[in-house]
Amino acid sequence: MFPGERIARLVPTLPPNPGRGLDGKEMPPPASPHEVRMIAGEGCTLDADETVAVAQVYGQAFVEKNEVFVDEGIRLELDGFVCRMDVVPSRANGEPLTEEDLYSVISSVGVQDRYISRESLKKALGTARRIGGLVADQIVAQGVAPIGGADGEFRLLVKAETQAGAIGPRDRIDFRERSLLHQVSENERVAEIALPTEGTPGQGVTGESIPAEPGDPVPVSFGEGVRQETDGLYANKDGIVLVDNGRIEVVSAFLLDGNVDYDSGNLVVDSGSIMIRGSVLAGFLVESPERVEIEDSVEGGVIRAGHEVFVKNAIIGGEVESGGDLHAKRTLDATLRCEGDLYLDREVRFPSFVLNNPDLECLRLHAT
Repeated sequence: MFPGERIARLVPTLPPNPGRGLDGKEMPPPASPHEVRMIAGEGCTLDADETVAVAQVYGQAFVEKNEVFVDEGIRLELDGFVCRMDVVPSRANGEPLTEEDLYSVISSVGVQDRYISRESLKKALGTARRIGGLVADQIVAQGVAPIGGADGEFRLLVKAETQAGAIGPRDRIDFRERSLLHQVSENERVAEIALPTEGTPGQGVTGESIPAEPGDPVPVSFGEGVRQETDGLYANKDGIVLVDNGRIEVVSAFLLDGNVDYDSGNLVVDSGSIMIRGSVLAGFLVESPERVEIEDSVEGGVIRAGHEVFVKNAIIGGEVESGGDLHAKRTLDATLRCEGDLYLDREVRFPSFVLNNPDLECLRLHAT
């Protein structure tokens, strides 16, 4: 049905007439018929006499008991982004439909011409003619889809992940240079935070704006050594950047839970102290402008500290340089340089002592 077309007409109730028997006597009529009142449901109205139902929308007409209604054949979906249409081959009076008929009725509900697909109308109408009946739910118009906003992003400005190694002479990789530690200065920006975007609104087939889904902010977790500002995270102090399970922190002292070996690489910092819960193996370097504390031994490694050096067990081979006192349990065949006092709990075997302080006449060795 098209708007304005008549759907149904109410036939008035006729009064009963008496009959006459074979004997010529008049027979009374049956009970008077019930009066029927037509009711206009959705998509249609009645004329002034309430005897004719007229379609107000395009669609299929139905009569249930005494109610007449039209099931709309043009539907807007997805916030008006898509227009679907039920297509039939002809009008209610049998007159064949044309593409222009369908185009006009779609336009009449507010769908803008630029979004109507004539190709889709032609195809749907051809199918309806071929099967001689209804072709339902055909997409005949599409608007412009909204583009969702981008989520916020968190980007570190330092390399907080361990590297495989550093390229050395002749393009050989030195696997001891793992770049585990990364220093920053107070007020230095350590990470960027990109805010989520609002996205680009779309447009429905009737010209109405379709809002875009905004992006989600990125969750940020950080410790006391870091503060958040509009454009990122900043260090509250000089120190080392650590990232653990997405949480970023700047610490003054670095703690390595294990040995200094190929897993950790060399440990070199520009600020703060270093504590190692293990040993420093041969060929590896630990360097700090402050204190270095080693809970096990130095096994051929190199230690350079601006302040004290504490080695809980032995220094076996390698080189230890301390800007303050140097503490160890024992030493064997190691080169020791210290500007403070040397404290050894036990024995000294084949060491080579080098004094950094030219005013000292002898090594101040404290055997405890």
